Amino acid sequence: MDVSGLGVALSVSSIDRETNWRAVIHIDERATPVQHDALLKLVTGQLGGAFAEVAALIGEVRAIERSPIRIELDAAISSRCGSPGPGH
Repeated sequence: MDVSGLGVALSVSSIDRETNWRAVIHIDERATPVQHDALLKLVTGQLGGAFAEVAALIGEVRAIERSPIRIELDAAISSRCGSPGPGH
């Protein structure tokens, strides 16, 4: 499944280092349903690799949202996830 140009992001919170994360998973709003499923499997660790190690830290998935995700690579790497602010 080609997911080139699409993004996925985790927004996590934790009370302390002993507590597993509470997470909101953001899947790129441009993803087709099949791409959405593939990206969700990736970020939840179902495909193994480094994401499986990160996913092991998640204790609760509070929401899975389709969000605008933009990553710009230049001299200063920047990213945006969620709704743009007023005037954007």
